[in-house]
Amino acid sequence: MESLRQVFPAPESPTGPPTESDWTAAEQSLEIVFPADYRELLNVYGVGSFRLPGDMVVVLGPTAVAEEAGPDGLYPDQLESWFEEMEPDEVPYSIFPELSGLLGFGGNDNGYSFFWHTNGPSDGWTIVAATEDGHFEEFDMNLTDFLVKMSRGQLETSHLNQALNRGADQPLQFAPRAS
Repeated sequence: MESLRQVFPAPESPTGPPTESDWTAAEQSLEIVFPADYRELLNVYGVGSFRLPGDMVVVLGPTAVAEEAGPDGLYPDQLESWFEEMEPDEVPYSIFPELSGLLGFGGNDNGYSFFWHTNGPSDGWTIVAATEDGHFEEFDMNLTDFLVKMSRGQLETSHLNQALNRGADQPLQFAPRAS
């Protein structure tokens, strides 16, 4: 978390950090335990967006993650539409709540969606970035490290490199969500 604070100064008083009842309700609804770094991130920064040059990365709170993972949520529909276009043996992931499925937690202004690959204990989940047209790339790191590396232009990627690596020549900021 310290490396994230160096890149994105944390607000003195976070806006809308999830309450313990928010965490509990979302975790019970999804039958998971959220990664510790995600909990800490929202407790330190609150709800809002990370602003990079030419981009804004939104990380959803636990209640929104639970809602968007449900049957009427955005992420399952989005994944299903991408997977329908692929041959069955080309489908790279399952959809949460299936075992090791993708669980959406955010996105950016450039049309990317961000998911956890829910494989194993939550503190070991990796990050999957998906383009608007369903190209996927997996990053073996937690959310905090992903944000830091993206902001510093240090993500080791293939085809997603230009759009996700936003090394900054100007100050980066966290923008709290308006209440």
